[in-house]
Amino acid sequence: MGNIVIVEKLPGIVHIVHCPISFYFQRRTMKSLMSILWIFCCLFGLFGCHSESKEDSRLYDPSVVGPTKTLDVPGTYRTIQQAINAAAKGDFVRVAAGTYRENLTITKKSFGLRGAGIGQTVLLGSIEIYDSSETSVEGLTIQGGGLHVKNSPVRITGNEIFGSPIAGVWVEHASAAVLSDNVIHENGKEGILFDDAQGVIGSNSVTNNATDGIVVSNSSPTVLDNIVTGNGRDGISIRGFVAYSAPMLLTNTAQQNGGISNYDIICFGGNTNPTGSGNTFDRCMNCGECRTFGNPLTYED
Repeated sequence: MGNIVIVEKLPGIVHIVHCPISFYFQRRTMKSLMSILWIFCCLFGLFGCHSESKEDSRLYDPSVVGPTKTLDVPGTYRTIQQAINAAAKGDFVRVAAGTYRENLTITKKSFGLRGAGIGQTVLLGSIEIYDSSETSVEGLTIQGGGLHVKNSPVRITGNEIFGSPIAGVWVEHASAAVLSDNVIHENGKEGILFDDAQGVIGSNSVTNNATDGIVVSNSSPTVLDNIVTGNGRDGISIRGFVAYSAPMLLTNTAQQNGGISNYDIICFGGNTNPTGSGNTFDRCMNCGECRTFGNPLTYED
């Protein structure tokens, strides 16, 4: 193929060098590890590999790009936004345990925002990430505003997101986004909305959101090992109205979503072709041969 693929493992992170995506994971069961192999195959098929500069290939790990420093909040900076504004390429903003009332805007390249952990660092507000790249957000509880990503490859991992009046996480026009190990619940609309975006949605808990759990719209990500239950409408909704949607669904659990007219997995529009295996779900509709995804109790092709 003429491409070189190198897999590097740093603590808690797998980097696929010379490919446009990387996937974060911590401890996994054997089932999940096998699914990771599926991801590699899927990513090669969906996105292909290409030669990149060493700098650009190390996506989502700002610390490996040039001189770095850690900006502490509180401490050197009174607010999180002040620290974000002062950060240079490759820096981390480290936010101590506490409650912060801010609405954050991030437009940095190769930048990390890191809290002390779920329930420890609590942001009462929202995060907007625009026209950025190589950005990571981890270890926060985000309450009341959600997280919106546009035109930015990002890694969103290990966060709790709830109480947004709209989607918990909304990713649009992103060529390489990784959402993993997040707890996303009780938002005013969707738990996760992936619109015209590519990447990985892996090992998230998406529960009790007002409308759909995970919406994949005009996108073809890998959707892996998620728990999608108790959402007000459909569990995993695949939509292809404007562009093609062909996500890979692997070992997800989608059950007890919506009412009698709702489904755990459903396809809308004429441009959908999901594939996958090993999923656990009860009701499926309009997604080609639903039985190939797992063993539903009921299905309507």
